Amino acid sequence: GSDANLWQKFFDIEKELLRSACIFPAIGNHELTWDPTIQLYLKLFYLPTSPTGGEKYYSFDWGNAHFVVLNSNDGLTSFSTNQQNWLKQDLIAAGANADIQHIFTVMHHGPYSAANHGDNAFAKTNIVPTLKSNNVDMTFAGHDHDYERGEVDGLRYMVAGGGGAPLYS
Repeated sequence: GSDANLWQKFFDIEKELLRSACIFPAIGNHELTWDPTIQLYLKLFYLPTSPTGGEKYYSFDWGNAHFVVLNSNDGLTSFSTNQQNWLKQDLIAAGANADIQHIFTVMHHGPYSAANHGDNAFAKTNIVPTLKSNNVDMTFAGHDHDYERGEVDGLRYMVAGGGGAPLYS
C-alpha cells in the first residue's frame, strides 16, 4: 500500500482495462498496514465522498443500481459509529429512490468467508443487520484469496479475493 513502485506496476498491468472501465476501490488491509494514513491510496484514486468518511467509504449510483463501498479496516474492531450511521441513512435514501432497483455493498473484509481468514464478526454484528433490513441484494468482499458465494439468512454474498496473489487451495 505504501510502495509507489508497486502501484505503478498495478497501473501498468491494468492500463488496457482501465482505459475503458471505471474502478471504485475499497480500502484493503495492505493499504492500511503499510500506510496507516493511506495518503498514497487517496492520491491515486479520485473517489466519491461521504460526509463522515471522506473517500474512505462512499456510495454512488450506476444506472438503476446503488453501490456502497465500506471501509472494513475501520470494522476490524467494531465499525465506527459514524460509518454505521452514515450507512443506515445512505441505504434508507437509496431504498426511497424509485429509480434504484438494486443495492450492493462492497468491503474488503466481508462478513462471511469459509476460507483461511474466515468471517468478520464485527461486520456480522454491526453491518449485516443494516444490510438485511434495507434489502441489500448482495455484498461483495475480497481479503480471502478464493472465490466463493453463498447466502446467509437472506443476504447473498460473494468473496472474490484473487487479485494479485495466489489463490488459497
